[in-house]
Amino acid sequence: MPEYFDNIKFVTACGFDADHQSGKKEKVLYHAKISTVRLNSISGNHRVIESKDPVKQTTKYLLTNELTWESTKIITTYSNRWVIEEFFRNAKQLTDMEGATIRSEQGVTTALCLVSWIDSLLHFENYKQGSAGKLSKESLTIPSIVRRAQYENLKAVLGRIQDDEGFIPKWLAIEEKNIDRKRKKNSEVITLEQCPKENMKLSA
Repeated sequence: MPEYFDNIKFVTACGFDADHQSGKKEKVLYHAKISTVRLNSISGNHRVIESKDPVKQTTKYLLTNELTWESTKIITTYSNRWVIEEFFRNAKQLTDMEGATIRSEQGVTTALCLVSWIDSLLHFENYKQGSAGKLSKESLTIPSIVRRAQYENLKAVLGRIQDDEGFIPKWLAIEEKNIDRKRKKNSEVITLEQCPKENMKLSA
């Protein structure tokens, strides 16, 4: 693939346009070459892009069956798939999806439904905060939404401590109750009955 694209001389610079209001300059993210090819391993014609990052000096090859798409369209569509990676990162770090003990297909389905539902609620909260007021606000990451909720909880706890003198003694009393757990006694296993295998009673 690299040798094939070395023979293509036309390069498209893809990136962000200059923003005169903020003073940001034009920024090139990728140098892209594109070609419509027929691959031996896949039937039909396809468009292949060689996308090089001029800063990191890394190369990606993107393949699509959309023969009318140009380089920027293909790269933008590929970049939008990053939301999927963010979902799995949040599922692992915020909802402990990997720590779930799952022993059945139903358990897997339930866990994925719960994680997806939590993710939807967090995105909805992000939307509400971003659209509140007269002017729209910049969207935040899901971990930022969680940290905001944690911060509000911390303020509520500290406010309760300041206003209620008996709050800390009550809190400590509850925690003290839950410190010790008695170990269960081991009961001795004895022979209850001996009989032929075919007459053995089943018990749960």
